[in-house]
Amino acid sequence: MNKPSKADILLLGKIKKDTEKLLKVYSNLDKATKNFLLEEFTGETELHLLQFERNISEAINELNN
Repeated sequence: MNKPSKADILLLGKIKKDTEKLLKVYSNLDKATKNFLLEEFTGETELHLLQFERNISEAINELNN
């Protein structure tokens, strides 16, 4: 596998920061809104966001080693 360019690695860092901001904003949603998301969509939205953030973090760590 070819290693991504330095520019792409920097973009991954930006995605990680933006995802962390998104999780913080999500945590401020009212419980009723979070319940709505749970009922209306497959899977738990917060878990999907957390998994996405972890995937990006792991990719960055792997690429920087």
